[in-house]
Amino acid sequence: MSKLRFGITCLSLVLVFTSCLNIEYTSPQPFLSKNLQEFPKELQGDWYDVYLKDGDTSETFHIGVDAHGFVVENTEKLEIKRRYYGLSDSVQLRKKKDVYMLNCREDNMWKISIIQVLENGDIKYVDPLNLNLLLTDPHLKVSQAYYKKNSVTVSKDSLEHADVDHVIFSGKMTYKTLQKCLNEEEYTVFKRNGEIINF
Repeated sequence: MSKLRFGITCLSLVLVFTSCLNIEYTSPQPFLSKNLQEFPKELQGDWYDVYLKDGDTSETFHIGVDAHGFVVENTEKLEIKRRYYGLSDSVQLRKKKDVYMLNCREDNMWKISIIQVLENGDIKYVDPLNLNLLLTDPHLKVSQAYYKKNSVTVSKDSLEHADVDHVIFSGKMTYKTLQKCLNEEEYTVFKRNGEIINF
Protein backbone atom coordinates (compact mmCIF):
# COMPACT_ATOMS: atom_id res chain seq x y z
CA MET A 1 0.00 0.00 0.00
CA SER A 2 1.46 3.38 -0.97
CA LYS A 3 2.20 5.93 1.75
CA LEU A 4 -0.40 8.34 0.32
CA ARG A 5 -2.99 5.56 0.24
CA PHE A 6 -2.18 4.73 3.90
CA GLY A 7 -2.80 8.34 4.95
CA ILE A 8 -6.01 8.65 3.00
CA THR A 9 -7.16 5.34 4.43
CA CYS A 10 -6.37 6.51 7.97
CA LEU A 11 -8.31 9.73 7.42
CA SER A 12 -11.26 7.88 5.96
CA LEU A 13 -11.34 5.13 8.57
CA VAL A 14 -10.62 7.18 11.65
CA LEU A 15 -12.25 10.52 10.93
CA VAL A 16 -15.54 9.46 9.42
CA PHE A 17 -17.97 6.62 9.80
CA THR A 18 -16.99 3.78 7.53
CA SER A 19 -18.81 3.05 4.30
CA CYS A 20 -18.66 0.18 1.83
CA LEU A 21 -18.87 2.66 -1.04
CA ASN A 22 -15.75 4.13 -2.64
CA ILE A 23 -16.27 7.41 -4.56
CA GLU A 24 -13.58 8.99 -6.73
CA TYR A 25 -13.35 11.80 -9.27
CA THR A 26 -11.47 12.14 -12.56
CA SER A 27 -10.34 15.67 -11.65
CA PRO A 28 -9.84 17.75 -8.49
CA GLN A 29 -12.88 19.59 -7.15
CA PRO A 30 -14.16 22.28 -7.41
CA PHE A 31 -13.25 21.83 -11.06
CA LEU A 32 -12.21 25.35 -12.12
CA SER A 33 -10.82 26.58 -8.79
CA LYS A 34 -7.12 27.35 -8.38
CA ASN A 35 -4.91 25.44 -5.98
CA LEU A 36 -4.04 27.26 -2.76
CA GLN A 37 -0.30 27.44 -2.11
CA GLU A 38 -0.66 26.83 1.63
CA PHE A 39 -3.18 25.91 4.29
CA PRO A 40 -4.68 29.12 5.73
CA LYS A 41 -4.15 29.82 9.45
CA GLU A 42 -7.79 29.00 10.21
CA LEU A 43 -7.15 25.37 9.14
CA GLN A 44 -3.85 24.96 10.99
CA GLY A 45 -3.53 23.17 14.32
CA ASP A 46 -3.17 19.83 16.08
CA TRP A 47 -6.00 17.43 16.91
CA TYR A 48 -5.99 14.20 18.89
CA ASP A 49 -8.37 11.30 19.33
CA VAL A 50 -7.71 8.69 21.99
CA TYR A 51 -9.43 5.33 21.75
CA LEU A 52 -10.28 4.16 25.24
CA LYS A 53 -10.44 0.40 25.72
CA ASP A 54 -10.83 -0.59 29.35
CA GLY A 55 -8.95 2.53 30.43
CA ASP A 56 -6.05 1.83 28.05
CA THR A 57 -5.00 4.92 26.09
CA SER A 58 -2.27 3.21 24.01
CA GLU A 59 -4.22 3.73 20.77
CA THR A 60 -4.27 7.33 19.60
CA PHE A 61 -4.81 9.27 16.40
CA HIS A 62 -3.22 12.63 15.66
CA ILE A 63 -3.57 14.99 12.73
CA GLY A 64 -1.54 18.16 12.51
CA VAL A 65 -1.86 20.84 9.86
CA ASP A 66 0.75 23.51 9.13
CA ALA A 67 1.03 26.00 6.27
CA HIS A 68 2.48 23.47 3.84
CA GLY A 69 0.62 20.23 4.55
CA PHE A 70 -0.61 17.81 7.16
CA VAL A 71 0.67 14.88 9.19
CA VAL A 72 -1.37 11.79 10.02
CA GLU A 73 -0.17 9.73 12.95
CA ASN A 74 -1.79 6.59 14.31
CA THR A 75 -0.43 4.76 17.35
CA GLU A 76 -1.70 1.25 17.92
CA LYS A 77 -0.16 -1.16 20.41
CA LEU A 78 3.04 0.90 20.56
CA GLU A 79 3.45 0.83 16.76
CA ILE A 80 3.50 4.36 15.36
CA LYS A 81 2.48 4.97 11.76
CA ARG A 82 3.27 8.55 10.73
CA ARG A 83 3.18 10.28 7.35
CA TYR A 84 3.43 13.90 6.23
CA TYR A 85 1.51 15.06 3.14
CA GLY A 86 2.72 18.31 1.65
CA LEU A 87 0.72 20.31 -0.85
CA SER A 88 1.82 19.09 -4.28
CA ASP A 89 0.51 17.82 -7.61
CA SER A 90 -1.03 14.89 -5.69
CA VAL A 91 -2.35 16.79 -2.65
CA GLN A 92 -4.28 19.95 -3.52
CA LEU A 93 -6.31 22.39 -1.46
CA ARG A 94 -8.92 24.53 -3.22
CA LYS A 95 -11.57 26.97 -2.05
CA LYS A 96 -15.05 27.85 -3.31
CA LYS A 97 -16.65 30.71 -1.36
CA ASP A 98 -16.49 29.58 2.31
CA VAL A 99 -15.76 25.91 1.59
CA TYR A 100 -12.37 24.24 1.20
CA MET A 101 -11.82 21.02 -0.74
CA LEU A 102 -8.87 18.75 -0.02
CA ASN A 103 -8.06 16.66 -3.10
CA CYS A 104 -5.74 13.63 -2.86
CA ARG A 105 -4.73 11.76 -6.00
CA GLU A 106 -4.43 8.00 -5.82
CA ASP A 107 -3.84 5.89 -8.94
CA ASN A 108 -4.80 8.82 -11.24
CA MET A 109 -8.15 9.30 -9.48
CA TRP A 110 -9.05 11.89 -6.86
CA LYS A 111 -10.58 11.46 -3.43
CA ILE A 112 -12.05 14.60 -1.96
CA SER A 113 -12.87 15.94 1.48
CA ILE A 114 -14.99 19.01 2.17
CA ILE A 115 -13.86 21.38 4.92
CA GLN A 116 -15.66 24.37 6.41
CA VAL A 117 -14.61 26.64 9.27
CA LEU A 118 -17.55 27.20 11.63
CA GLU A 119 -18.35 30.53 13.29
CA ASN A 120 -16.77 29.41 16.59
CA GLY A 121 -13.51 28.45 14.83
CA ASP A 122 -14.13 24.69 14.89
CA ILE A 123 -13.56 22.87 11.60
CA LYS A 124 -16.21 20.65 10.00
CA TYR A 125 -14.83 17.82 7.84
CA VAL A 126 -16.92 15.69 5.44
CA ASP A 127 -16.03 12.83 3.11
CA PRO A 128 -18.90 12.98 0.56
CA LEU A 129 -20.14 9.39 0.34
CA ASN A 130 -23.91 9.85 -0.11
CA LEU A 131 -24.37 8.52 -3.63
CA ASN A 132 -28.02 9.60 -3.85
CA LEU A 133 -27.04 13.17 -3.02
CA LEU A 134 -24.15 13.25 -5.52
CA LEU A 135 -26.35 11.83 -8.28
CA THR A 136 -28.62 14.90 -8.03
CA ASP A 137 -25.81 17.21 -9.18
CA PRO A 138 -26.47 17.98 -12.88
CA HIS A 139 -22.77 18.77 -13.46
CA LEU A 140 -21.44 15.44 -12.18
CA LYS A 141 -21.48 12.47 -14.55
CA VAL A 142 -20.97 8.84 -13.60
CA SER A 143 -17.98 7.70 -15.67
CA GLN A 144 -17.84 4.19 -14.28
CA ALA A 145 -19.50 2.12 -11.60
CA TYR A 146 -18.12 -1.07 -10.18
CA TYR A 147 -20.54 -3.76 -9.10
CA LYS A 148 -18.81 -6.25 -6.85
CA LYS A 149 -16.22 -7.61 -9.34
CA ASN A 150 -17.48 -6.13 -12.63
CA SER A 151 -16.82 -2.68 -14.10
CA VAL A 152 -19.43 -1.10 -16.33
CA THR A 153 -20.17 2.33 -17.73
CA VAL A 154 -23.61 3.52 -16.70
CA SER A 155 -25.76 6.62 -16.64
CA LYS A 156 -27.17 8.19 -13.49
CA ASP A 157 -30.60 6.79 -14.35
CA SER A 158 -29.46 3.18 -14.65
CA LEU A 159 -27.26 3.09 -11.55
CA GLU A 160 -28.50 0.49 -9.07
CA HIS A 161 -27.39 1.87 -5.71
CA ALA A 162 -27.63 -1.29 -3.64
CA ASP A 163 -25.06 -3.24 -5.67
CA VAL A 164 -22.48 -0.49 -6.23
CA ASP A 165 -19.06 -0.78 -4.58
CA HIS A 166 -17.18 1.99 -6.38
CA VAL A 167 -18.26 5.01 -8.46
CA ILE A 168 -16.09 7.35 -10.53
CA PHE A 169 -17.51 10.79 -11.31
CA SER A 170 -16.38 13.25 -13.96
CA GLY A 171 -17.41 16.89 -14.24
CA LYS A 172 -17.56 19.55 -11.58
CA MET A 173 -19.41 19.49 -8.30
CA THR A 174 -21.60 22.55 -7.81
CA TYR A 175 -21.47 24.79 -4.74
CA LYS A 176 -25.05 23.73 -3.99
CA THR A 177 -23.92 20.09 -3.77
CA LEU A 178 -20.99 21.09 -1.56
CA GLN A 179 -23.45 22.74 0.84
CA LYS A 180 -25.77 19.71 0.77
CA CYS A 181 -22.85 17.43 1.63
CA LEU A 182 -21.92 19.67 4.56
CA ASN A 183 -25.51 19.70 5.84
CA GLU A 184 -26.64 16.12 5.15
CA GLU A 185 -23.59 13.84 5.40
CA GLU A 186 -22.02 12.32 8.50
CA TYR A 187 -19.15 14.53 9.60
CA THR A 188 -16.23 15.09 11.93
CA VAL A 189 -15.52 18.27 13.91
CA PHE A 190 -11.98 19.31 14.74
CA LYS A 191 -12.52 21.48 17.80
CA ARG A 192 -10.26 24.43 18.59
CA ASN A 193 -9.35 22.74 21.89
CA GLY A 194 -7.71 19.86 19.97
CA GLU A 195 -10.50 17.28 20.25
CA ILE A 196 -11.88 15.24 17.35
CA ILE A 197 -15.62 14.47 17.49
CA ASN A 198 -17.58 12.31 15.00
CA PHE A 199 -21.24 12.98 14.26
